[in-house]
Amino acid sequence: EVLLATETLASLGGLVLLAAGWAFAWSAIGVSRWFYLAAATVCGLPILRSCVESLRERRISVEVLVALAILASLAIGEFHAGAVVAVMLLGGGVLEQITIARARRSLAALLVNMPEVALVRRGDKEVEISVTELRVGDHVITRPGERLAVDGVVATGESAVDESPITGESVPLDKSAGAKVFAGSINQSGMLEI
Repeated sequence: EVLLATETLASLGGLVLLAAGWAFAWSAIGVSRWFYLAAATVCGLPILRSCVESLRERRISVEVLVALAILASLAIGEFHAGAVVAVMLLGGGVLEQITIARARRSLAALLVNMPEVALVRRGDKEVEISVTELRVGDHVITRPGERLAVDGVVATGESAVDESPITGESVPLDKSAGAKVFAGSINQSGMLEI
């Protein structure tokens, strides 16, 4: 979390410095190269830190290659190129970390809400059992308003199923015999046997 916050601030700072460099370049004021150098430095330092960690672990990562590209750009006086590479890589890394964190939170929230028991048809009886005791071939009954306990195929019944917790689809989908359904989805209107 602290590393992500530091990299986020560095990425935003680098983006502001890069944009300022572009603004000065358009206005023909000759200080744009110093803003590019500052942007490359601000965004390049976290990348350089990751590069050093990778080299200590004796592995070549993308950070090693990008650090070399940034340092080479700065060494030959191409501050703009170094700044663009540094801002793009660090910003992309931050966006990737944010996306992963959101996916983990969504998955954790979904797992918390998963049913622990399921209503199963065995012969001509309906039995409530633990989800861990389900076997392949069991027919799981899901009533309206209930969360589906398992992935499967609808054997009988018709219903609208809200898959937004799984797929993000905002509109409930109509399901009938033969349709695939996913654990964690919410059965909305009719009884399904899966």
